[in-house]
Formats: sequence, structure tokens, C-alpha cells
Amino acid sequence: MLDSPVRHGRTQMPEWETSRRLSQIAQRWRQFAERRHLAFVELYESGDWKKHYSEDEFRLRIHEAAFNAKRWNAIAPSSSEDDTAAPTRGEVKSTSPSRTAA
Repeated sequence: MLDSPVRHGRTQMPEWETSRRLSQIAQRWRQFAERRHLAFVELYESGDWKKHYSEDEFRLRIHEAAFNAKRWNAIAPSSSEDDTAAPTRGEVKSTSPSRTAA
């Protein structure tokens, strides 16, 4: 019974599945950090940051976003495996033609 994959009424996920799931989660956090950094860069380029932040606060926030994007890229480097990752909110991956209401 010690080698049984069932504990407390639930089955354990195989080690490779757990590793794959953790990798997918890390990829999503990396993508989020990159999008957040890009949003701050766009705020800077448009000048709209002045509506929301003081200069010192904006410098702190954009530095923090750049640091986090760089850190997550080191933790979960971008690769061709991004294509196989589960879709994030707002994304839909489909292999069939999209249908429209008729």
C-alpha cells in the first residue's frame, strides 16, 4: 500500500505532469511580467504616465516592472514550448475553423 498512487481519496499526478504544469505556470508569470513591463514602456512613450504617477513613483514602478520581467525570463526562458502552453485569459487556441452565428 505504500507504493499506491492514491492518498486521501485522490490520485497523485505523475511527476512529469507536475513538472509540465509548473513550467506552464512559470511561463504564464513570465508572459505577465513582460506584458506589464511593456505597458509601462507604452505609458512612458505616450506621456500618459504623468496623469497617474509622480516622476519618482513612475521611475520606481517601471524599474520594478523591468526587474521582474528580467527575473521571470531567467526563471522561465522563452522557448518554442510557449506554443504548447495552455492559453492564458483572453487567448483561445483552436485547431478547427472558427464558427460564426448564422
